[in-house]
Amino acid sequence: KDSELRTLQMDFLTTSMRVYLRSLEDRKPPELERVKLMDRETIVEFFDSCNVKMQLPETMKMLCEVVKNTKGPPRQAIIDLQRKQLEVLGF
Repeated sequence: KDSELRTLQMDFLTTSMRVYLRSLEDRKPPELERVKLMDRETIVEFFDSCNVKMQLPETMKMLCEVVKNTKGPPRQAIIDLQRKQLEVLGF
């Protein structure tokens, strides 16, 4: 019973994380901001969204594959994920 509840809890959490990231993508501005500096709220949103993205099972799996294939840390893959999140936020 407890393991079933744990599974349901994890399913709920990952679904919530995906919905959050999807909502950011849905709000993505049509043009990237190239002049203004990011405000504090956007910076916090960036770090929150990166942390959520890193916790997703599919992200962890992708990063593990990179580590297996390159025999090193997945630096560039993480940087690419972060850059994508900046674009989603309009920067």
